[in-house]
Amino acid sequence: MQLKIDKPQSDAVDSSAQFEQQCDETKQNLLHKRANDKQAQPKQTGLPQTKQIEGRSWGLFDLIEMQTEFALCQSMARSKTLTIMVCLGVLGYGGFILFLFKMAS
Repeated sequence: MQLKIDKPQSDAVDSSAQFEQQCDETKQNLLHKRANDKQAQPKQTGLPQTKQIEGRSWGLFDLIEMQTEFALCQSMARSKTLTIMVCLGVLGYGGFILFLFKMAS
C-alpha cells in the first residue's frame, strides 16, 4: 500500500504568503478608490439636489402638475382599489361631519 504525498510545507507557506499579499493589495486598491471617490464628490449641504433645466420657463400646467391632488388623481386613474378607498374615506369623513352637525343642533 502506497501513501500519497501531499505538497511540501514550503509550497503551502508560499501560497499563504501570496494570498496575504493579494489581500493587502486589494485593501490598498479599495482604500485608494474610496479616497478618489470622496474627492470627486462635491460637498452636500443636506438640501435635495434638483436638475437644472436651462432655457425652460414654468407654465401653468407645470404648476398644476406639482399639486398633490393632481398626483392623487393620476394614481386613482390607474388603481381601482385606491379609487374605492378614497371614495370610502370621503364618505366616512362627510358622514362624521354630518353626525357632528346633527349632534350640535
